[in-house]
Amino acid sequence: MGWVYLIWIGSIVLCIFGWAYFRSFYRKHKRYFVPYLIFQLGVTLLVISIFIIGQWAGMAYGFISLVIMGLGLIIGLLIFIYSFVQKNDSSHLAARNESSSSTKTLSKKEIEMVINYNLTEEDYIHFNLYHIKNSKTGKQALTWQRFLSPLFFILIAYIYSAISDMPFLPLFITFFIMSILWILFYPKYFYNLITRNAKKMIKEGKNEGLLGEHCMKMTEEGIADTSSQRETKVTWSGITGFKEDDGYIYLYNSSVSAYILPKREIDHVDEVRDYIQSRLIH
Repeated sequence: MGWVYLIWIGSIVLCIFGWAYFRSFYRKHKRYFVPYLIFQLGVTLLVISIFIIGQWAGMAYGFISLVIMGLGLIIGLLIFIYSFVQKNDSSHLAARNESSSSTKTLSKKEIEMVINYNLTEEDYIHFNLYHIKNSKTGKQALTWQRFLSPLFFILIAYIYSAISDMPFLPLFITFFIMSILWILFYPKYFYNLITRNAKKMIKEGKNEGLLGEHCMKMTEEGIADTSSQRETKVTWSGITGFKEDDGYIYLYNSSVSAYILPKREIDHVDEVRDYIQSRLIH
């Protein structure tokens, strides 16, 4: 009977983690979203057939769920094969085009660049959210807080059933639903908490001179950033990381802080990017 319990536990874990990863999967792998959804519906039906329906009817629904899961995997495989073939065709075309084109490089004569920009509260909050979503520490904190609590929910259901006369199944279903809701909605609460803390730090004046008008001067030696209340300088060797998203360029000067350059304030983003990268290489 060990394999039966293994199927039970595996289906529960697969169902919880599958729905927890639902939004993230859609953002990162949109082309595979339909087969993923089909497969996840099959897993959910399998859990329902085991723990809620049961008996012969449950076996019938369990067989249907396996068919649905198999259908999702087959569709996903077909999409993967089609994408692989399309990617190879595109790479060959790009190689032919590359041989007949020249690469634009940054002029060596351009030894200095000046950027005037305005940093707002929304910019600072956006950076905090970007950092927490992309840093290893932030991801680990969210993962632990997101998935550890549901395990306690299930444990509480088992303990309460053991010390009382209430059957385990109704408690398990209740706490299982609570776990799914927690996993789905906790990230939103987590990021709202980050936003509130960032606003609180600004109101308390812990980042004086951060917001408002800035003038950043980049030279061969490094970066000098001047605002109405302070001036900071750093050499290029002190820039620990170069990151960017759709709206911003981030020049990290430590593991948790960075110069924030809104792209809306930059006339030629590609030139600024090339300039920074050329200095970081050296």
